[in-house]
Amino acid sequence: MARSLFGRRGAERPGGQEPEYWLSYSDLMAGLLMAFALTLMVALHQEGRRECQLVVYEATADTMKKLLDTRHRVIRELQARFDAGDRVEVDSTGTVRFAGSLLFDQASAEVSADGRVELATFARDYFPLLLDDAVFRSQLKRIVVEGHTNDDGSYELNLALSHNRSLAVMEVLLDEAQGYRDDLERFVTANGRSFADLVRLPDGSVDKAGSRRIEIQFQMDDRTLAQRVLELGAILVDPECDQ
Repeated sequence: MARSLFGRRGAERPGGQEPEYWLSYSDLMAGLLMAFALTLMVALHQEGRRECQLVVYEATADTMKKLLDTRHRVIRELQARFDAGDRVEVDSTGTVRFAGSLLFDQASAEVSADGRVELATFARDYFPLLLDDAVFRSQLKRIVVEGHTNDDGSYELNLALSHNRSLAVMEVLLDEAQGYRDDLERFVTANGRSFADLVRLPDGSVDKAGSRRIEIQFQMDDRTLAQRVLELGAILVDPECDQ
């Protein structure tokens, strides 16, 4: 993947602070699948194992595998289509980052003409990729447009600026994806983060340009899946399984 100018999540922070780690959805599901497999092994070695236990496991494992495979495919396609180094970056979680200078003039919350063209092209490819796949769509929770600034000025001023920028980007995306308008009104939300998540250079100083960015990320309904795995785990070890 192209070299990122936006920094890395999970990198060691300056001043001896603990590094920040983000558990990706795929990591969470991989862990759950491992726990699920171990539960199956226990169930298979219990006396009186019922055929329904194996059926439940196979059906659920197949569904989760399809979902993970679809998610990985979506991320690979996002990276292939949009990753452009210093202008647009797609990380391993599927988060798309637009450099602030690509979309906005300094201190402005109005999307530039070039930025509007960039977002229009993005919208035409991004939303069909996420919403046209029935398996992926069934577990999609939300699409978040998130604005970030550098630390020039007060937190409150930058909070308003970052929020207004995320709203401006969302409005362009809604305009440029008319065929998905109803879906976007259900899934898309906009947030401003001010300078709460600054990007830092290797020497620990603030990367002023890199911190000015818009992030667009999808979130999956992982809690529903986790609950389903726990329920199925209980079925697997239940000697009276009759599902």
